[in-house]
Amino acid sequence: MSKLLVGNPAQHCAYGCCQCVYEREGRNAIGCMKFSPDGKKLAVAIWREANKVEVFDFDNATGLVKAPKSYGPFEEAYGVEFSPD
Repeated sequence: MSKLLVGNPAQHCAYGCCQCVYEREGRNAIGCMKFSPDGKKLAVAIWREANKVEVFDFDNATGLVKAPKSYGPFEEAYGVEFSPD
């Protein structure tokens, strides 16, 4: 399923946070997803077995997610947040 996001994608989500299912096996599908305030990055926290955070570039014009960077493992990776700067 996909949805075209026009403008800043954070405007399409309550409080700028899209809490979605991140499709992985087992309990790796639990966590949070959030756009950066400028709409150029997308971060995903993957809880349980993975316990990591992935950050992607987001192309606002095409909706493409690319250039993944992975951080972790952490003890408990569940939420994500971007600083305003």
